[in-house]
Amino acid sequence: MLKSYKELFSDLNNHKSLLFHLTKRDITSKFKGSYAGLAWSFLNPLLLLTVYTFVFSVIMKAKWGLKNEGNLDFAIVLFAGLIVFNMYAEATNRAANIFNDNKNYVKKVVFPLNILPIVIVNSSFFTGLISYIILLIALVVFKHTLHPDSIMTVFLIIPIYLMTLGVTYFISAIAVFVRDVGQVIAIFNMAFMFLSPIFFPMERMPKNFQAIASYNPIAYIVTQVRDSLIFSRGFDWTGYFIAVLTSLVIFVLGFLVFSSLKKDFADVI
Repeated sequence: MLKSYKELFSDLNNHKSLLFHLTKRDITSKFKGSYAGLAWSFLNPLLLLTVYTFVFSVIMKAKWGLKNEGNLDFAIVLFAGLIVFNMYAEATNRAANIFNDNKNYVKKVVFPLNILPIVIVNSSFFTGLISYIILLIALVVFKHTLHPDSIMTVFLIIPIYLMTLGVTYFISAIAVFVRDVGQVIAIFNMAFMFLSPIFFPMERMPKNFQAIASYNPIAYIVTQVRDSLIFSRGFDWTGYFIAVLTSLVIFVLGFLVFSSLKKDFADVI
């Protein structure tokens, strides 16, 4: 077990340039052939925020239940939650196909397979970073404020990244042997989104589910992003350390499964 983690850190240290190149290629391939190119990474979240604002604020007149809540508040709060969830969902939805789509890498004994899941996680987090910048701009332009605790949201990248990477390792390994995993994950992520406080605050969940949801790193991170950026409620360090610990356990277990199965990839693909 310890040997597998040493190998992972060795791959990260010895193949930094390869990891950067593959991540860059993965990001640019999303917009390959389009006229706007990488500009779409800014335009997509901007258009999404515009759509959310129109649908939820103008048509549905949805409210979050805040004091002096304006027309844009629900859309901004929803957008903040979706940024966090989409970083996780984009990577895990793609995880099932990463090795089946890169069979030539699997067949090469010398290629560091450990870094392929990291590539798609890095790519999805790049998209999330752009959306986060759009959110900050929206808060300054429309709300004319940015709470000092906003800088604390940078720390939230640690638990969500660890969780996403652990789940990505697990899915990518299992999917090599069970091809139906991709379909299952797509359905699971959709259900997971609606069971997480993306479209509603945590307080609206039944009391007996709130305790369980508190161990869901995404639920905590979504809530904390909103509290720090939008609601000015400060940073919950206790919840943060629980989220980091939970995400670390998910990462360790996910990578353990991946390391155990990796040696048989070439025989199956």
